[in-house]
Amino acid sequence: MKDKTGEIIYIGKAKNLFKRVNSYFLNGNKEPKTENLVKEINKIDFIITRNEVEALVLEARLIRQHQPKYNLMLKENQPFMYIKITDEATPRILSVRKIDDNGKYFGPFVGGKARKYLVLNLARLFGLKTNKLNSRSSQELYQLLNQEAKKEDYKDKLKMAQLFLEGKREDLVKSLEKKMKVAAIEKNYELAKIYLEQIREIKRYASKQLVSLPKAYDQDIINIASSKDKYLIVIFNLDKGVLSTKKNYSYLQNNLKIEEALASFVSQYYLLRPIPKEIIIPFYLPDQEIIVSYLSQQKRSSVKITVPKKGDKKELLDLVAKNIITKLDSDPLLDLQLILKLPFYPKEIDCFDISNISGQNAVASCVHFSEGRANKDWYRHFKIKEVSGIDDFAMIKEAVQRRYSHPEWLKPDLILIDGGLGQLHMAKEALVELGLSFPLISLAKKREEIYILGQSRAIILDKKDESLNILRRLRDEAHRFAINYHRLLRAKRG
Repeated sequence: MKDKTGEIIYIGKAKNLFKRVNSYFLNGNKEPKTENLVKEINKIDFIITRNEVEALVLEARLIRQHQPKYNLMLKENQPFMYIKITDEATPRILSVRKIDDNGKYFGPFVGGKARKYLVLNLARLFGLKTNKLNSRSSQELYQLLNQEAKKEDYKDKLKMAQLFLEGKREDLVKSLEKKMKVAAIEKNYELAKIYLEQIREIKRYASKQLVSLPKAYDQDIINIASSKDKYLIVIFNLDKGVLSTKKNYSYLQNNLKIEEALASFVSQYYLLRPIPKEIIIPFYLPDQEIIVSYLSQQKRSSVKITVPKKGDKKELLDLVAKNIITKLDSDPLLDLQLILKLPFYPKEIDCFDISNISGQNAVASCVHFSEGRANKDWYRHFKIKEVSGIDDFAMIKEAVQRRYSHPEWLKPDLILIDGGLGQLHMAKEALVELGLSFPLISLAKKREEIYILGQSRAIILDKKDESLNILRRLRDEAHRFAINYHRLLRAKRG
């Protein structure tokens, strides 16, 4: 489904295309999001596939490629990282973003701190080269391990690090224990002490894992819960029975049943991620056989989706459910979406402010927050060129027009204007002249009132509300950025 500009706004699949499309336009009670979608539809295209699995794969790929605003989207900005052992003459162990044809790779990893800790510890413990070793003790141990080291010795160290990364830690500990005994017999007590430290560190690292199961394959445990108008999904990734990562995702229900939401999530989540041998979920999915076939094709080996009723796997699902409870009410952006009745999750927010002294050196700022945090790559400031005198309303209009006259720049899910209804009307006018439509609100300083066009009364939230705090931080940051630019121009002019 496309809007009048040709932009894709929704992607779906159906066995019966006529019934599916017709359901959007029939009279009846529709969710606000569906009503907004129907208003924007200008053209519908379709692709015929050979079977349902092919349709599922195509839908997931197109959603990820085009990111339509009315589809359920995975909202994350963490790039995958890998641990690499290079194939240089003296190989190094590194943390990298991209995979190429050189070296051996382990991962992917999402948690940055855990990955860096692992790289540095492996370099330190086994005397491997890396980009840096932070502490003096790390450097001393590395130098001690490499005194008069032969190439064969270095290869052996690489093999030990590789065993660790492959999860074969018991084999690694046994190998080091043998080396420690040999060193002790030869009265090389300093080397024996190093091996002992390596063994203790490996065991200490393994003991930090939260869950340990005797499995020879990887598993993902996925659970979902709903509260008010939102869903939260938590995933535990188990690497051969040991918990390696935990991830959280939240989004509006969007008129989806909980089974449909989880099925859609699973289809998208594994499109660009490693697929485990077994996925454990709390209930059966619609078209589960098709999803299993799709995942097996992607993995090129059999994949199993399990719905346990008792035993260890059910206990793991319950553990994931406990993690959901702690997260369910902690997404202020989702709350903001509900409060403002926005059609989609406000991941990307722009905020505008004006700075001038009696109309002199007038400037406008636009700051950008991604997922509630400043994203300075998309900060912009503008010298006001078309407005003379003191006219903050007209200045806001000029700034908004100039910001969104660049279609290649990142589009916001929400625009915040510093001011009241007057500034808000001018921002809307600027968007209309550009043929654009983004959700617009303004925040007035006096009582922190939130204004929405078409609403007679302002929204006033509790001062401690986290949703309000995000808007205030945006407003304050836009003000700071505008003031700094204004001062810079005044200083240049003397």
